[in-house]
Amino acid sequence: QSSDPAIEELLEKVLQVKEWRPANKKGKRVYDDEAFVKSLQEQYSRRKSLSPRQLAALKRVAKVYKDQIPGYTDALAE
Repeated sequence: QSSDPAIEELLEKVLQVKEWRPANKKGKRVYDDEAFVKSLQEQYSRRKSLSPRQLAALKRVAKVYKDQIPGYTDALAE
């Protein structure tokens, strides 16, 4: 299975974020953007793909940190 260079590039760019929002607990769930992005990156390195829902979630997280991501608009345009 071949990898998608656009997803790889987006993951690399999002992982350059230095200041993440603090983890947020809602009920039993903990929302931690940094842990989420790292888990997507680990899955992508194993399977070379993300589901459409995972990709959409990654793009939503990237949008939150767009000020910290160099070339954000270029990566998202693809």
